[in-house]
Amino acid sequence: MPPEPTPQPTPEGGHAGPSQGGPTRRTVLTALSLPVLTPVLATASCGRSRLGTVRVAVQWSGWELAAFQQVLAQFTNVSNYDVQVLSIGSNIDALLGAQVARASVPDVAMLSQPGQVQGHRHRLEPIDPTWAASFPRAWRDLVTIDGAELGIWFKTAHKSMVWYRPEMFERVGIRPPTDYQDWLTANRALLDGGLPPLAVGAADGWVLSDWFSNVLLGLDPPTYRRLGRNGPDAVDGWRSDPVAEALTLLGQMWVRPGTFPGGVRRALLTQFDESVVDVFTRGQAATVAEGDFVYPVIARYAGSGVSTSWFPFPPPQGRRRPVLVGGDVAVLLRPARPGGRELVSYLASAEAANIWVRQGGFVSVRGDGVPAQEYPPVYNEPVPTGRPVPDDVREGTNGVIDFSLSDQITGPLGGGDGRGLWRILQDFLTQVGAGGSGGIDGAVRRTVDAIVAQIGQAR
Repeated sequence: MPPEPTPQPTPEGGHAGPSQGGPTRRTVLTALSLPVLTPVLATASCGRSRLGTVRVAVQWSGWELAAFQQVLAQFTNVSNYDVQVLSIGSNIDALLGAQVARASVPDVAMLSQPGQVQGHRHRLEPIDPTWAASFPRAWRDLVTIDGAELGIWFKTAHKSMVWYRPEMFERVGIRPPTDYQDWLTANRALLDGGLPPLAVGAADGWVLSDWFSNVLLGLDPPTYRRLGRNGPDAVDGWRSDPVAEALTLLGQMWVRPGTFPGGVRRALLTQFDESVVDVFTRGQAATVAEGDFVYPVIARYAGSGVSTSWFPFPPPQGRRRPVLVGGDVAVLLRPARPGGRELVSYLASAEAANIWVRQGGFVSVRGDGVPAQEYPPVYNEPVPTGRPVPDDVREGTNGVIDFSLSDQITGPLGGGDGRGLWRILQDFLTQVGAGGSGGIDGAVRRTVDAIVAQIGQAR
């Protein structure tokens, strides 16, 4: 039996860059909105299993894919099913929307947006509700349509965290801020001390979307949730005062020269992993704002002597801190086969969760079977929010679960790499960094106009 393929290594702190030369087959197929199914792993023995092969489509790569492989290897051990993973990048919607031969359709897909469950419900098979009995009702409701539960939340994330180097804060005599205004003051102190305060992976548009989502959710939760519903009043929502105020707050955070190592232009070329490396390996910035999945990147690239801590994403003064989440839900594609059902049932188990939990970058919303001590200590100690990270994710804000806007909005504004809200926020960062006509206020007006124009394309 030939050796199984493994993911190719990526440059330190980043992702594999685009190939040189002409367009690749993947580029062409993506442009045509056709799914590319690339087998990247088969957890199989040299002989065929008695029960067959389960095919699962994922968007993960790098360390996430490697961790998922370990989960699947144990599933093979306990079930006697082989598993083939299909790496599809951002082509989930194309895959689920395409009419392809049954032999090419995976049994299970991992979806990263609740809206994808709603949008492709006709392709999905209901799960057995007993599999999710230990999951919070608020999370289950996100994937329940017309009384049918259509998925299991396997991997979730806390996306309202700011990771920092404590010794850099000590050097300029500051403490972790508790509100947004204190944060602006702390950043000025870092700048005055010769330290860029922020690293941001702005090349990945979802990072900027998470920034905006955190600021708006902390500022005005009703407006935030109104935008996420994609209703007919979306244009009025985007033109509302809270949206303009949230963009203004972002502009105030990003506008000062020296805020980012290498400036705004370099930030726009920096991917998420590299922004973490800028802080915890290169020491070129003091903080990076992103989810608990920052931790595995720190663990991989930072030296053993590097101190690491985090504080909650600060809300505007007098407001409640945001709890923004992300997640991947396992769904069964029709017609569901026994192997697919068994895999989704296994992914709902405490056994499956505990395999990944210990490595970090993974939060389980199970209410039992995944004890706090299974998580890396940083998830529980210190607890600046008063709740450990897993409890924050499970409970949300007063039982309300808030995903990033880029996980909720649909149509042209939903976009993706180089499109929609992601691209508009990259343009906003460019305008703020360049100064020019109207300063922050002008950049806010142009950004709102661009958002409304994108929504208009769907009409």
